[in-house]
Amino acid sequence: MNTLSENHLFVYGTLMSNFNNVHSQLLRARCDYIGKGSFHGYLFDLGYYPGVIFDPKSKYAVHGEIYHLGSNQEMVLEKLDTYEGITDSEVNNEYKRIVIPVLSSKTILPCWVYVLTQKPINSVTITSGSYGQYIEK
Repeated sequence: MNTLSENHLFVYGTLMSNFNNVHSQLLRARCDYIGKGSFHGYLFDLGYYPGVIFDPKSKYAVHGEIYHLGSNQEMVLEKLDTYEGITDSEVNNEYKRIVIPVLSSKTILPCWVYVLTQKPINSVTITSGSYGQYIEK
């Protein structure tokens, strides 16, 4: 896993501001909202939540929100790692947290993103790249 030198987090699913769960509330309470962002990749419907695969060559974009973690970075990421089911063993983890370039309105920011460890089988690809828009249908 990368070092904690990156201080931004990109969220694209149940951690976004239009969701009201303990972990999205933690993010809003402890971190600063920067704005909307996107990166090239694939967004999948995994049932009750989404997952992404980062692919800079993808014709699709994944849309979400960028947060500045600030001095709460270590605590917030530790709690979100638990929420995303990331364990130290890395065996059978559905997600991993990596740093990828995310396009914001002003620049490209290196951001922590929770990505799938493998491409899901028999999952719907959300071609709009927006999980919030997708579940409102």
